[in-house]
Amino acid sequence: MVTIESNWKSKIFCQLKEHNCQSKAYENIIEHYNRILENNTILQVQCIKLEKDVYHLRLANTDLERTVEGSQEVVIINNKLSEANEEVVRHLREKGELAREVVRLNHALTDVNEKFIREEIKAQQYKNENDALHEKLETAEFQTNELLQTNHILRDEFEAIKNNVGQLQIDYNQMRLTCMELEQQLETAKRINKQMEYELIFYKNQQAAMHDYENEQFYKNHDDFKVASDTIKAVLSPDCTYACAGSNDGSVFVWNTATGKIEKVLNKEHS
Repeated sequence: MVTIESNWKSKIFCQLKEHNCQSKAYENIIEHYNRILENNTILQVQCIKLEKDVYHLRLANTDLERTVEGSQEVVIINNKLSEANEEVVRHLREKGELAREVVRLNHALTDVNEKFIREEIKAQQYKNENDALHEKLETAEFQTNELLQTNHILRDEFEAIKNNVGQLQIDYNQMRLTCMELEQQLETAKRINKQMEYELIFYKNQQAAMHDYENEQFYKNHDDFKVASDTIKAVLSPDCTYACAGSNDGSVFVWNTATGKIEKVLNKEHS
């Protein structure tokens, strides 16, 4: 009875211990799941920022390309201006009265040349900035692709963990039902053991009452029987199963030490 109850307690303890381990694993998975969600949010914000940077870089690149096209137009205009200047000089040489106009145009041409040089320097600066922006754009696109790949991997891991969490929830529910069934079985076993204890006590009481009744009947039938405890000592068998004792009339009684019953009575003739 004690062994059955101990076995049930050991099983319940082991199952509760496994349940605690699963609960801790479930909590660790939820914590890892929350960290992945936070990292995913941060990556999404970084992706949006990089997309904005790429958009601004493209706008700046477009402006630079327009500036370069404007510089080319300045070169074309400058060439046309040079041709016009040559034609003016030719007419001035031919007519001679337009010398002042030639001087003014020369000054204007000098200003245009200086402006052209400044624009050319700016165009070179814009070109260098454009090259740098192209490099930044390529780097940003590369980083964006890496972040997109990382985001895709994290989404796959998130889905896998989500599925694992769902399976763990199912296992937890099944384990909970199993624990409830085992608790019911344990309560049933306790009730059965208690009933067996009551029945065993009742049986022992009946057996003791029967033994007392048999002894009482025996003493009634053997009024002259008295154990000579002062002169004759009881002798036990080697296995302590039987005990032998003599009486005043010379008879020897063989007792069963387990049941307390008299197995045999030996008189003087047998001895």
